[in-house]
Amino acid sequence: MEKKGEEIQYLLDAVNNLERSRLDDRDKLLDSEKRCLQTVKELESSKRSMRQMECEVSRLRAAQVDSEEDIAQLTELKRNLEKEIEEMRASRQLDDQFAKKVEQLSATSDKITFDLFRKNEAYNAIQEVVASVKKDFQVYDKRGTFLDRKLIITLDELPPLLQESTSTDSFPIATVKITQSRRSACGFIINGPVCKQVA
Repeated sequence: MEKKGEEIQYLLDAVNNLERSRLDDRDKLLDSEKRCLQTVKELESSKRSMRQMECEVSRLRAAQVDSEEDIAQLTELKRNLEKEIEEMRASRQLDDQFAKKVEQLSATSDKITFDLFRKNEAYNAIQEVVASVKKDFQVYDKRGTFLDRKLIITLDELPPLLQESTSTDSFPIATVKITQSRRSACGFIINGPVCKQVA
């Protein structure tokens, strides 16, 4: 009986040991399962992070493409602006040249106007002198041929403008000979508005 009792006790101890081992193994399995679940969760989280990173990379690539297009547009705009600046500089140079040319033409026009004014004044002065002098005179050409009966014009009666002018346009050359004067006979040549006394 004792021996059987020992055997039974041994078996009970063995069963208890096995039960404890089973329980320990179960706890270990539970821990392993928990760790596996945690690892799975971490992997899923990593997958989500990877997908997010892939989306972010795609977004960055699209942004890079947009940036490259913007850079190309800005570069083209810069070239166009530089071209416009060069055209503006060339246009400004042309404007300056045009302004100088206009100024030169204006000065030439003013000179021509002044010359025409002097010629007109000279012509009017001759007409006034001829109309104001009341002595008769005869006009001869260079060969001494009688041309017409006019009025005597003395050199002193001509205005300074006529005596100083050098134009020779639009006036005939003639010798004026005084016919009614108690002074010595003398005359002068009218060559345009230039009046020169002759013997």
